[in-house]
Amino acid sequence: MENRPSKIPRDIATKAALNDAAALASMVTDEFRSSYAGTEPNEYLRVLRSYVAGFAGTLEARDGAVVAVFGERRIRIRFS
Repeated sequence: MENRPSKIPRDIATKAALNDAAALASMVTDEFRSSYAGTEPNEYLRVLRSYVAGFAGTLEARDGAVVAVFGERRIRIRFS
């Protein structure tokens, strides 16, 4: 076992989703730039949706945009 980050796409998506969900839940702005730069955006969104739900939020996809919703707060997620 080596001490270096995994290069497995699912691991990369999971790490980015966990970090981003925690950041989204604490934000008061209306836009967020995703930290995910991997090759599996659907996996990232699947995991992010699960983590956001753990923070009592939801993810919505409308008109090509992804929005995290926490009560009255709506945060648009942008990808690099």
